[in-house]
Amino acid sequence: MQNTLLIFILITFLNACGDLSNDGEPTEPCNGKNFCHIFISSNTTKGNLVASGNAIEAADAICTASKPPNTGNVKAFLVDGTTRRACATADCDGEHIDWVLSTGREYRRTGGAIVIGTANIDGLIEFNLLSAFYPTAGTIYTGMNANYTTGNDCSNWTSTMFTGAIGDLESIDSAAIHDSDSSCNNLHHLLCVEQ
Repeated sequence: MQNTLLIFILITFLNACGDLSNDGEPTEPCNGKNFCHIFISSNTTKGNLVASGNAIEAADAICTASKPPNTGNVKAFLVDGTTRRACATADCDGEHIDWVLSTGREYRRTGGAIVIGTANIDGLIEFNLLSAFYPTAGTIYTGMNANYTTGNDCSNWTSTMFTGAIGDLESIDSAAIHDSDSSCNNLHHLLCVEQ
């Protein structure tokens, strides 16, 4: 009888706790808002995000450390063609790998008042953007060409010896994701996207 009572109490307790498997992370997209934040990393970085290993995870960690209040899980708007990719070809039909934008989702600057754009059926924000990613001058590493295909990426973001594609934070055209290629020894921000 005591064992039955103990089991009953334990089951009741576990049911009351609910699902604890997500370790306290938000389960709704964009922390339950009807839009997602886009913001830049607090600090600039060179193109060698890691000496070896997964540089995309390192970029995501930089974004997580930079996220503003009322922002859920985040990922870096950065591709390497293998771990994260927006598009493999210019027509971009279902080619994403761990891509950061979601179809039909609206993206806004931190604070939520300024709309950047809404991702189309291909999970891309079309140019011209409604507003620039950021209101002041600056650049971001993206690793993308102007059509969202993978461009130069500092040898998978592991080296300062090559070049990496950068975007211009004030642009609303395709220069927002590919303005030029920069030495990987130069410092640029990362663009971060709430999930």
